[in-house]
Amino acid sequence: SERQAGLSAVSFIKWYAVIQLLRQGFHLVTEVISGLITAGAEYNKTIENSRVGIATLVAGQYEIRDAQGALLTGQNAFQAAMGISSDLLRELEVQSFKTGIPLEKLAVAFQEGAAAGASSGLTLKQTAVLVSRITAQARAANIPLGQLNEEVRSLLSGTATRNTRLANVLFGSATEANKQVKAAKAKGPDEVFK
Repeated sequence: SERQAGLSAVSFIKWYAVIQLLRQGFHLVTEVISGLITAGAEYNKTIENSRVGIATLVAGQYEIRDAQGALLTGQNAFQAAMGISSDLLRELEVQSFKTGIPLEKLAVAFQEGAAAGASSGLTLKQTAVLVSRITAQARAANIPLGQLNEEVRSLLSGTATRNTRLANVLFGSATEANKQVKAAKAKGPDEVFK
């Protein structure tokens, strides 16, 4: 009976330990799931903000025409730009998979480079691909992605300075980078895209 009481106490302790482990495991699983849901919601929020930001840039930098060739303005232009923006984000997503650079970073870099791409006569898709290439080069040169926006803008606009690290890496100097970008712009969009 004393022995049975001892075995019952040991059995109780084992079951109690199992229940505690299961409880802790359940809490850990719910924390992980909650974290994934939060991260997914933040990602979706970032992408939607990027979509609206890109649409605003597209509507402001490019002429948008309907199927009959009529120039769209106001809300109609913005609605069309939202569709274009969705397409661009899909292209940036493809580039993200190719380069391993987060889509959010590419989307922001694209927004920074869109005006320079437009002034160079590049299509939106060409700008997206070119920004992805520049971003991949910046990553290979260990340039922080937080510095990327200025690097993209400076290179695409031909206004690199001695602080534009990627100009120094790719062209040897900011002066040479600006010279080559301006020469490419003078020859047309196909030359800029090379």
